[in-house]
Amino acid sequence: MSIRRSATKLKYLAAAESAMDAFIADVIPESVAARLRELGP
Repeated sequence: MSIRRSATKLKYLAAAESAMDAFIADVIPESVAARLRELGP
């Protein structure tokens, strides 16, 4: 993770994200997978 990012800092929409209508999340894939497993089907 970039030193300019943290859980408490606001993430501004980047030009590439805006142009592609795609949003990039600063999360570790394993943590998201674990959270999805907790939620179940």
